[in-house]
Amino acid sequence: EAPGFEAVAPGTYQVTRSGGEVDYIQIHPGMTFSRVAADGTATGGSIFMKGGQACFLVEGQQQENCFTDGPKQPDGSMQTTSAAGNVSTIRPVEGALEDHVDVPPQS
Repeated sequence: EAPGFEAVAPGTYQVTRSGGEVDYIQIHPGMTFSRVAADGTATGGSIFMKGGQACFLVEGQQQENCFTDGPKQPDGSMQTTSAAGNVSTIRPVEGALEDHVDVPPQS
């Protein structure tokens, strides 16, 4: 498998950022995502691979956020490092975003 593939496999993930904040992200088939940040902000957009990194482009923004993924651990988690050097731990969770956070209705 190509490095980084696990981080963009469809499913729901808990993301614990370096500062301890916990976000939830759901990867959808077709390389799109929905995310609810620790502060309740909901975003979404597209995912693509660039230079061996998984890049996330939030809808309406110009600048993507790219991450270098570490090896997948036996418990299914992995660490990912942002371009700024911040390390987050990604862990797969059961269910959808709605099962973990209050998701605002789509307009």
